[in-house]
Amino acid sequence: HLLARNSVGLSADVQAMLLDEDNVILAHSGSPELRYRIVDPQPGQVNVLTARNRLPRLPAEQVILHMPGLVEGLQNLSRRSYFSGSFHADEGEYDALDEYHDQAGAAALSTAKWHLVTFMPQTTLLLPVQAQTRRLMVINIVISLVGILAAILVTQPLVGPILGLTRTSERIAGGELEVEAEVRSEDEVGALARVFNSMTARLRELIATLEERVAERTRALEKRAVQLRAAAEVGRAAASLRDLNELLAQATRLISERFGFYHVGIFLLDGTGEYAVLRAANSEGGQRMLARQHRLPVGERGIVGFVTAEGKPRIALDVGEDAVFLANPDLPETRSELALPLIVGGRILGALDVQSKEPNAFTEEDVATLQVLADQIAIAIENARLFEENREALEATRRAYGEISRAGWRLIAELYPELGYLAAGQEISRVSQRTLEPLALEAMQSGSPSLTPDQIGLY
Repeated sequence: HLLARNSVGLSADVQAMLLDEDNVILAHSGSPELRYRIVDPQPGQVNVLTARNRLPRLPAEQVILHMPGLVEGLQNLSRRSYFSGSFHADEGEYDALDEYHDQAGAAALSTAKWHLVTFMPQTTLLLPVQAQTRRLMVINIVISLVGILAAILVTQPLVGPILGLTRTSERIAGGELEVEAEVRSEDEVGALARVFNSMTARLRELIATLEERVAERTRALEKRAVQLRAAAEVGRAAASLRDLNELLAQATRLISERFGFYHVGIFLLDGTGEYAVLRAANSEGGQRMLARQHRLPVGERGIVGFVTAEGKPRIALDVGEDAVFLANPDLPETRSELALPLIVGGRILGALDVQSKEPNAFTEEDVATLQVLADQIAIAIENARLFEENREALEATRRAYGEISRAGWRLIAELYPELGYLAAGQEISRVSQRTLEPLALEAMQSGSPSLTPDQIGLY
């Protein structure tokens, strides 16, 4: 009743509600039947308050009242004393609150942890604004009429500046954004010219900003295209080269040239898997590291050690702040570093290490493209290794076959003195070790060609 009496002077659409610290409604000016209802309680809160006789022992649907936005608004009351939401009862309940109240103001009581909330429909809240708008429209119409009358009366002094402003606006509309209106006086026409110039300046600034954004986006796309071409070039080189050392050197050189990174290195795990050994690098510092057979323990401090142990990429956008980064005296200019794992079939072969002189040098596009390159390099390394293993196996097989052939022919020559027949024109004669020439017998026993001194000169 106290809220209802104090709300008499307000609009009929304005309603007030008193909430305690648990969001239980203690009073409502428009709907007294909502007393002892709780607004959007936490799980289990209804049972606790019912046990403490703070809520009536009724079914939960008769005790809980959903008013979206109210609880969140009260929680943020220290920052904002007004908020918006759906402050009405669920459909079909409490007809007095069926109207949607989307604006609310709240205040905390000084004597208790209670809140006084006032609801007002947006339409009611905007009535003064709408009335003021109408008044302004009337005033604008009156001012316009007065201005027209004044313009008619003083047309001669104003014709020149207005015509000049018109011509300026036409030139600006035609694309000449650098043109400015001439300010000839301090009256309304002069003020209009200054406002017009300010608007033109803001338009130029907006267009310049848009052009800068377009140029930036164009540069990003061009950089992306260069990266994709570089990835394709490295992929072609990886597919065509079979020598592992040449493959790694070519990959580091191409990545450095195409991406603009001052150091690119490729580490491969040794036979024990305990160390990552630098196998190729493009920079001068990298060449010094190669000369002393630089290697890093797998899994210990350092970005390459982390990547070769975990099989995950690692980026240090600012090496001075990254705790994993290990300073290298051969590469003192490094400000950011990226290491990507070389993985084939779930097996870690090594890491691709890229370093830049600029902080924050690596973007998401760089990481994605370099990861594709790392995968291509890993596959090429595995293919080169398989090719070398197959070549060595083939060479071993060829040598073994030659040894077996020579041994077999020597055994045949020892067991069968009569080796066969020799056809010379129409004559056929039996051939044996006794009838063989010494060079022929030597070739038969050694398994290698034998030449006379005059034949040696021919070859």
